[in-house]
Amino acid sequence: MAKEILSRLSQEKIKKIRSSLLKEFSEYNISEAQVARIVKEANISRGSFYTYFSDLFDAYNWILSQVLTEVHQRKAEGSLNSAELLILSAEDNEYFNFLRKYFEINESLLRVWNSKNHKSPDYNLVEHVLNEDETRKWVKDLITHEAIRQSFLHPEERENIVLHLKAAEKLIGEKEA
Repeated sequence: MAKEILSRLSQEKIKKIRSSLLKEFSEYNISEAQVARIVKEANISRGSFYTYFSDLFDAYNWILSQVLTEVHQRKAEGSLNSAELLILSAEDNEYFNFLRKYFEINESLLRVWNSKNHKSPDYNLVEHVLNEDETRKWVKDLITHEAIRQSFLHPEERENIVLHLKAAEKLIGEKEA
């Protein structure tokens, strides 16, 4: 996990690091990324990079959490309509290339890295007894994530993906609050 010292940097420095990580991971997958390019772009030393992050995977996880937090904040609460909007306007999204690389390869590379480093997922379904509403939300989240993933992998199918997403919404019987 990104080190706490990162949070104590000036907003300007964090913005430079964030920007350089976004650029690097939008152009290269994790296995092709280079600390040298990141530090040059961010105008920080290699030692500083390792002061903030333990390795490239740590840096990737940090920027991924930043991007996903921002993307999720844009979502309408409890609605598949926000997923539809993201799918149909994906190429206009400032994170398009970053997310495309994520869905194409980085998601799998992270899974392998996490399993080799004995990092367990934040949510273990086996440990939870889900009621009907929790199960509905879990299924909706899985379907939504997969629809978004497929839209980045197969952009020519976006309209069909949205149709499937709407059909899934009806099947799930989403309860609106």
